[in-house]
Amino acid sequence: MHKNYIPNAKDDINALSFLERKDFAELEDMEIMCLLTWTQDMHWDVSHGIAQYFLPRFAYIQQQIIEILQSNDAEWKFNVLEFIVKGNEEKITVTELHDVIKNLAFTPTLFEVECEVDVIAKEILAKL
Repeated sequence: MHKNYIPNAKDDINALSFLERKDFAELEDMEIMCLLTWTQDMHWDVSHGIAQYFLPRFAYIQQQIIEILQSNDAEWKFNVLEFIVKGNEEKITVTELHDVIKNLAFTPTLFEVECEVDVIAKEILAKL
């Protein structure tokens, strides 16, 4: 069954209005990851709205952020760091997240360097 607060397509901005009214505590982990997948490309119409939804809820999605930062998708890593983690540095409470960001900053892959993941990771570390 489709949930109206999870976009069907990259231009499904109607889902964002349902998401804004959704109680975060009611979201399941799988739904959070499903929503976060829409931040893989910040050119999609729904991507910024979803990032904005998670900004004030950052403290509750650190495990999902770790999963994304440990993936092979450098562009997604950059987007999550730039649009969700950046500005929330003081809320990083999970040591593993700090370690993953440190690893991205100082031992990036070639593709992570091309996507400037290391640059944004260093900016975040500088504010810790």
